[in-house]
Amino acid sequence: CKLDTKTGLFDAQELENLITPRTKLIGICNPNNPLGHNLTKTELETIGNIAIKHNLMLLSDEIWSDIVYPPHQYTSLASINDQIAKRTFTVYGFSKTFGLAGLRIGFVVSPNEKTNNDLIELSMYRTTMFGISTLSQMAGKAAFEQAWYYADAFLKHLTQIRDYAHNRLNNMEGISCVLPDATYVLFPNITHYGLKSQEFTDFMFQQGRLAIVPGAAQWFGPNAEGHVRICFSSSREVVQEGLDRFEATLKKM
Repeated sequence: CKLDTKTGLFDAQELENLITPRTKLIGICNPNNPLGHNLTKTELETIGNIAIKHNLMLLSDEIWSDIVYPPHQYTSLASINDQIAKRTFTVYGFSKTFGLAGLRIGFVVSPNEKTNNDLIELSMYRTTMFGISTLSQMAGKAAFEQAWYYADAFLKHLTQIRDYAHNRLNNMEGISCVLPDATYVLFPNITHYGLKSQEFTDFMFQQGRLAIVPGAAQWFGPNAEGHVRICFSSSREVVQEGLDRFEATLKKM
């Protein structure tokens, strides 16, 4: 379902029109990657009511839920009401909040015991082939129970870097960028330069030795073309160097 790349908003009627007899589940990424839009309670309720109307399950990817910038406040889909909660799988992880992407670990909150048992059986996560290493499990447990002080400090750091990077990009010729409510990625519009997103990122890599992600439909949906995704989860020095290269390479286009 297309999202407005300036606001992150969706058309509820368009979402409903996409439902067919084969549809079993609506998937949501909230906060949204790559736009950084933090869905409001009203927006979530709209999606939930569509699922109830068509008897669909809901999968809410909430891995970014701890990276939400004030004054925005996060709402979990399953918290809206009991009807929505009864059909919602909620997915969380440790990679964004605690910087532990290498552990390849997350967790799912299921709507009831039966669906949870079905998920365990189908995923085969208890086996050594598909399961999570003991090391990752212990590290994830330690992070969740003892490292929220890090998450709080991380969010304060990211707020400063977000504002700096957003301001830098919007002062570059031909670049426009929306300030994200959440996440640590920016999704600037690069259509001024007349290149496809993949062409733009290839040029940045070859001429500026800068690795960014193309806003290709295969990754981010039908409205993503004409954008690139930039991650700013790093130090001020690294982000500044990356943006310096970005700006210098723009002048070569």
